[in-house]
Amino acid sequence: MELEHEGIAVATTGRILQLSRASIYRRRKSPGDKNCGVQLHDLVQEQTVDGDEAAVMDRIRSLAAEHPFWGYRRITAYVRQRCGLRVNRKRVRRLMRLHGLSVPVKRYKAKRTDTRSKPRATRLNQWWGTDMTKFHVQNTGWLYLVVVIAGPWIRRGLEAKNRPLA
Repeated sequence: MELEHEGIAVATTGRILQLSRASIYRRRKSPGDKNCGVQLHDLVQEQTVDGDEAAVMDRIRSLAAEHPFWGYRRITAYVRQRCGLRVNRKRVRRLMRLHGLSVPVKRYKAKRTDTRSKPRATRLNQWWGTDMTKFHVQNTGWLYLVVVIAGPWIRRGLEAKNRPLA
């Protein structure tokens, strides 16, 4: 490449022009010819904004100033429906991000409660707990098992209800 002959690496050129190395190599005229170079002005022209993009960007700027909490989806819908411009949501998102018009994403934090110790029973029958499960018994149907636990020491009851197959 022309810049490589001058002693400038492709990675350095890409970093200066804010282009990936792949886009620099893609501009080669023929894949087999290593002497075919990339013209510097060709790379710089890739980053210029055409007239259509400037019109879209003007509209996005005015909408973002009017409605600072509108994101790219709502601005895209407005530009399509009300302004009649054919524009892709990915293009609007890219333009908003490049020009610093993106709305910050709300990040909701989980509300944490303070961890209290488990309740302790100080006398008999103060705390009761229940649990229920069901399982299938062959030739019988579903069997529901309910366990009632009174206090940390005694299991008070065990109840099983039989339900026939339906």
